Amino acid sequence: MNTEHDENLPATPPDPLLDEEPSPHDTTPLQNDSSNPEHVDAIPQSQSNPDREKYEVSVRHYAQYHAPHDAYSPDVQKSIRYAARSPMGRFLADFFLILTRPGTFWQNQDKHPATLGQLFFPHLTLLIALRTLATTAGSLINSEAVAKQVLIQSLSQAFLIFVLLGLMSLIVMASSGLSGAKLSFDRATRFVGYSLTPMFFVGIIGIIPLPYISTICDLLAMPWAFVVMGTGILPFLKVETPHAPTLTALLCGLLLCLWGGLPILIPILLGILLP
Repeated sequence: MNTEHDENLPATPPDPLLDEEPSPHDTTPLQNDSSNPEHVDAIPQSQSNPDREKYEVSVRHYAQYHAPHDAYSPDVQKSIRYAARSPMGRFLADFFLILTRPGTFWQNQDKHPATLGQLFFPHLTLLIALRTLATTAGSLINSEAVAKQVLIQSLSQAFLIFVLLGLMSLIVMASSGLSGAKLSFDRATRFVGYSLTPMFFVGIIGIIPLPYISTICDLLAMPWAFVVMGTGILPFLKVETPHAPTLTALLCGLLLCLWGGLPILIPILLGILLP
C-alpha cells in the first residue's frame, strides 16, 4: 500500500476552529463564510443574521480594504471602488444613475448598498437644501412678501418633505410585507429617498421668477419619479413578481396624494408658526 502523499489528491480542509480574518491579499476562497463577500449570495437564509437584509452586505464591510484585489469577483471590486469614493463622488454617481438609468442604479444598490447615513448626507440633505434655497430665492424675487415669512414657508416645506419621507417609508415597509417581502425601515427609507430624487431635483427650478413654476415642475417630474420607483420594486424591494404591479400602482398613487397635499399642509403649518 502506497503511503506517500499523492499530489493529485485535494488538500486537507482547514481546521474549522481556526477562524482567522481573511486578508485582502489572500486568494484562497473561503467556503460558506459570511465574511467573504464573494460567497454572500451562497449563504442560505436560515444561516444569515436575521437583523440584516437578505443577500445584503453593508458598504462599510468594503471600507476596510484600500483597493480592490484581483482575488475578488468583479461585483465585489465595484463595491470596494464605490466605498472608496468621497461622499460627493458617491452622490454625483448615484444622482446621475437615478436620473438616466434607474434600473442599473437599483441593481447596483442591491449588490453594494449605501448606508442610511449616506442617503441622508449628502444625497437628501444637499438636494432638499438646494430646493429650499431655490424656492426661497424665487419667492422673494417674484413677490413682495416679507423675507421672514418666505423663509419660514420654505423651511416648513423642507420639514414636511422629511415627514413625507418617513410616512412613505413606513407604508412601503408594511405594504411590501403583505406582498411577499420583509423589509426593514432602513431599506424602505433608502428606496423612498432615492425614488424621490427627481422631485427634489426639479425643485431647483423654483428659483425662476415665474408664477406657479415650482408646482408645474413638480407635476412634470412626478412621472419621472414613478419610473424610478417602479424599476426598483423587483430588484431592490424583492417583492414577488405577481404582486409587483399592484404595489407599484399603490406607491405611485400614494406619492401623488402625499406630494399633492403639501400645498395644503404648508398654510396650516404657517398658521401655527405665524399666528
